[in-house]
Amino acid sequence: MARTRISLVDLATTLGLAVSTVSRALSGHSSVSEATRQRVHRLAKQLDYQPNPFATALRTGVPRVLGVVVPRIDGPGMAAALQAIETAAGRAGFQLMVCQSQADAGRERKTVSALVRARVDGVLVAPVPGQCNVGYFNRLHEQEIPLVCFGLVPEGLLCPVAPPDDYHAARYAVEQLLAQGCRRIVHLAGPHHLPSTQRRHQAYLDALASRGLPYAEGLVWFCPATQEADASTEQELRRYASLADAFFVSHTLTPPTLARVLEHLKATGSGSEAPNPRLVTLPQNYDQVGTAATQLLLRQLTRVETRPFASSG
Repeated sequence: MARTRISLVDLATTLGLAVSTVSRALSGHSSVSEATRQRVHRLAKQLDYQPNPFATALRTGVPRVLGVVVPRIDGPGMAAALQAIETAAGRAGFQLMVCQSQADAGRERKTVSALVRARVDGVLVAPVPGQCNVGYFNRLHEQEIPLVCFGLVPEGLLCPVAPPDDYHAARYAVEQLLAQGCRRIVHLAGPHHLPSTQRRHQAYLDALASRGLPYAEGLVWFCPATQEADASTEQELRRYASLADAFFVSHTLTPPTLARVLEHLKATGSGSEAPNPRLVTLPQNYDQVGTAATQLLLRQLTRVETRPFASSG
């Protein structure tokens, strides 16, 4: 049999007090005597009373909810980021409202606007690649709406950001291949205009230079900024298989695509000395990114007295 949740009404009825008195006693309000506060807290502990955060939000008008917008929940790195955000937010007493933009800039903006109108305490956004909503996010920041962008953030944002450490992660990955004796390393990069792509490519160049290896333009491919990026990358991996002794894929691939690529390389081999080209993807510390983003948002909330959000379309 399911256990009945103890409510404020139950406490008030048992103690013979008004619900409002019990509520004020639990919140430590000075209008309630010390003796009454102790009675209420004793019974609440005895009955294992747990306040409902959503009911509290409705009663006080101050929600304890953070909105999170990601391109896709099952996208690369997002599961780790969301788990870290939930952990950090939960420790601070916040619930999450998680939404997907489906990697569409228009939908991203509408979703963030809906969260703002719903008066969540703050918003965490993993932006759609590109500059599409930079102006909109900057307007929210200027309105003092608590906002943090994380992941592959575009340049020009005024709000706090929590990007992954692209350069050092990429440098480490390429140096691991070089240490294994690989010399013809194909770099399959993200869209060329993204700052994250440029940082990762610079790490690739620096790692080669550290070993005295020349840059070969024919061993670099920048994928298009489309939703078909996975398919394009998979096609290029197959095309380059006969030229490379290793692949460095510095933009994120979904697990099914990566599995198909590895199976293809294993089955076909290559024309290089290695029986199969080695493949490394960029190590993503999205758990750390999620934690850092949440901490940045919580700092904003402690600096600013909670206020109703202005509507922003």
